[in-house]
Amino acid sequence: MFRSLCTAANRPLAMLCFATLIALAALPTAAQAQTTETFNFAEVGGRPLELDLRTPDGPAAGPRPLVISIHGGGWSSGRRSFPLFTRGLLEDGYAVAAIEYRLTSQAGQWGDEQVYWPAQIHDCKAAVRWLRANADALGLDPCRFIVWGPSAGGHLAAVLGTSNGNAQLEGDVGEFDGVSSDVQLAVDYFGPTDILFLKPDVTDPPGARNDHDAVDSNPSRLLGSEVHGISVGEIRDRLGDPSEPWASLAALASSASPAQLALDATSNVPMFIAHGQMDDIVPYRQSVRLHDALTAVGAEHVFITEPDAGHSMPLSVAVRVRAWLADRVPALSPCGCAADLDGDGELTVFDFLMFQNLFGVGDPIADFDGDGALTVFDFLAFQNAFDAGCA
Repeated sequence: MFRSLCTAANRPLAMLCFATLIALAALPTAAQAQTTETFNFAEVGGRPLELDLRTPDGPAAGPRPLVISIHGGGWSSGRRSFPLFTRGLLEDGYAVAAIEYRLTSQAGQWGDEQVYWPAQIHDCKAAVRWLRANADALGLDPCRFIVWGPSAGGHLAAVLGTSNGNAQLEGDVGEFDGVSSDVQLAVDYFGPTDILFLKPDVTDPPGARNDHDAVDSNPSRLLGSEVHGISVGEIRDRLGDPSEPWASLAALASSASPAQLALDATSNVPMFIAHGQMDDIVPYRQSVRLHDALTAVGAEHVFITEPDAGHSMPLSVAVRVRAWLADRVPALSPCGCAADLDGDGELTVFDFLMFQNLFGVGDPIADFDGDGALTVFDFLAFQNAFDAGCA
């Protein structure tokens, strides 16, 4: 009866039915009893940046792994939220944090602070640092932080996954400069990955809803077009020009492009990428670019293609993400135990063998001294980490 009434032919009733379904979906069940708290994790221009932290009620076997949810909206709209897929994560025992970041539409709302790139990633990294610094008090496992987002949120999740240890993207937002902003896993739902090439990546079908090269487009505004009046299309046309402002704008675009960051990253975290081929907002080829870059450097990742999906993902893909997390999260090395390469919680001869294998194939994970090259000094750094044991 409900299904027969809620039809497109009766638009007002259909809209009411849709709103009712959304409200019902938002209600927690007994199995999902939860506690939600709001925290200020930093202050920018006299205004607080906030996050909401949701944890399952009841005792936990130990510190909970954390999924950090980053909202989409073209970097210009949207707000922190708990998407539908987070209900399953809470059932799986994860804590979930929904974080705020500056939007390009908020010029003047953060004092004199800018709202274009890299403001967004500075805010995200500040949230990670705050959550890690307060992990003990919040019951979180600081060595099991996962980021997950759709669209612009997927872009930011992918940047986090390709910029561990990248000092240029760290920023100085918040009070915990000495705390790591590293994440351990990343999930990117149909996020932009190479900012200058959104328009060239458009195919027909599905076409594009917006002109990505326009000076007032979301990617142009992300790179500060409202300040300097230059579009991403103009920057792309001047790639390789060493004069200013072109050289600086090209470098800025590269720093906002995870497909570029992945090629030079000290290490890329394992990543789950999903994209629909009928996406007319963020071209499917953008995720292909990230997949190709991660493949080129031998980084672990999963790439899921949904042939009929647009700018969204069916919940069946979230089920696959949860299965991927269930496999990957237990294998993450505990804090203070960097030499536990096989992820069994102990330091044994097998960790030595794994290090030798990784070093032999040129895997960036073997770069234990963090200088970007594999040398004899990495053997010494690994020995020191092994001798230090597990905290």
